[in-house]
Amino acid sequence: MRFGITSEIGSIVPYGCPQAWAAALWAAGSTGVIYGSRFDPARAESVALFGPHGERKQRRKGREQAISPRLIEHLQRECGIEVIDIPTADQLEIIGD
Repeated sequence: MRFGITSEIGSIVPYGCPQAWAAALWAAGSTGVIYGSRFDPARAESVALFGPHGERKQRRKGREQAISPRLIEHLQRECGIEVIDIPTADQLEIIGD
């Protein structure tokens, strides 16, 4: 199912209008939409999933899984992406005014 709306739908405050769209799409059988992020100048795709609000208690939470050395090597060689470890708090420098 495809609908044509402007990016304004993701920036309307209060969220009554976007929530009404979500409720109508959910009622029509849609489980989500793909849209251009209003916060990314490159308009990367974002995903909004429809359903009951709140944390899902009936599903297991995700578990951390290490990226394989083979995939890291591929990302560096083929894509020019450098994968680094998550820094610890003492490795971060906060710069203020």
